[in-house]
Amino acid sequence: MKFSIIVALEPGRDCKVLNSLKDIDYPKNQYEIFVVESKNASKNRNQGAKKAKGEILAFIDDDCIINKDLLKNADNLFKNYPELSAAGGPQLTPEDDSFFGKSVGLVMQTFLSSSLMAKRYKKSELNLDATENEITTANFFIKKNIFNKINGFDENIWPGEDTKLFLELKKNNYKIAYSPDLFIYHKRRQNFKALIKQHYNYGYVMRYLNNRLSLNLKTVIFFSPAIWLIYTILTPFLYLLNWIFILPLTIYLVLVIINSLYLSIKKPWAFPLFILIFIAIHYSYGLGFLIGKLKNF
Repeated sequence: MKFSIIVALEPGRDCKVLNSLKDIDYPKNQYEIFVVESKNASKNRNQGAKKAKGEILAFIDDDCIINKDLLKNADNLFKNYPELSAAGGPQLTPEDDSFFGKSVGLVMQTFLSSSLMAKRYKKSELNLDATENEITTANFFIKKNIFNKINGFDENIWPGEDTKLFLELKKNNYKIAYSPDLFIYHKRRQNFKALIKQHYNYGYVMRYLNNRLSLNLKTVIFFSPAIWLIYTILTPFLYLLNWIFILPLTIYLVLVIINSLYLSIKKPWAFPLFILIFIAIHYSYGLGFLIGKLKNF
């Protein structure tokens, strides 16, 4: 058997991905599907992997929509590049997402919003030496023998368990690919409350990964939202010392407006919403990072 599809299902949720999996274009005897339900996504995936008979494990989110050629494209990728140990691709915003969801999707494709992670949300060029910045476990393939060698997912982390696994692969010199052909559709958060919670959690767990895994984070990008939050809070006091301290905030707002205007070409009526989404993402992530630091998580 070639593939074992493993879906980590959160209790009480519908496993929506099963609807699109019915239409997948791949020999039925060459793949199997496991749906494992509990609050711990990492544990679900590890349990599914233990039962799996496929050569390649395919981790798919429970609420995504599958491209019918996903397994076919994954099969071709691993055949064409046998040196690969793992691969992933972008999670695109579906056409039937809400107005808010589509707006979030467009913002997350920008460098200003997602920095090095922007490729996760749009199709980009094939990269046979990808990193944790480009892929997620919403849509991830890994050879089962390699998964077992690195002991699977860390069940003590969520979110961020995927980042740790990707880093472990790179540490052991296993090749990971990013392929635009391995795409799925994934609806975005549907309101500001859910969006803020999502990025707060991203910031919170990044503090953990930095502390425990000695990421050194390569650049200041991961730190910048937290630093920016502190700066913004202090701006009124700094302004009293010298007007020049307000200049960075002015430049930031100009960049947000310019990016929002650019996105408005595709979605004109969302211009003010784009501005608010940029701000919500940056400051909620920064707050999560700071809280993680204070709790010594």
